[in-house]
Amino acid sequence: MLRPFLYEQIFSRLGSRLPQEQAEQRVALVASQIIGLIVSRYIIDLEPLVSMEDQQVIELVAPTIQRYLTGELPALNH
Repeated sequence: MLRPFLYEQIFSRLGSRLPQEQAEQRVALVASQIIGLIVSRYIIDLEPLVSMEDQQVIELVAPTIQRYLTGELPALNH
């Protein structure tokens, strides 16, 4: 139930704004980062993520997400 919602409402919209050449790979990388963060912070209560201020988490994670969206990615073989 969660997968179709995430894909249709979030990840497909994100992918439509990226260059088509690597959009699928970029969206998958962003999804892995976001889902991993959610699981770590809110489901398994992994410290120190749980205790960090939201802004601190954003500052730490944002550069990685930005790189996934707009940075150089190695050529991927399918």
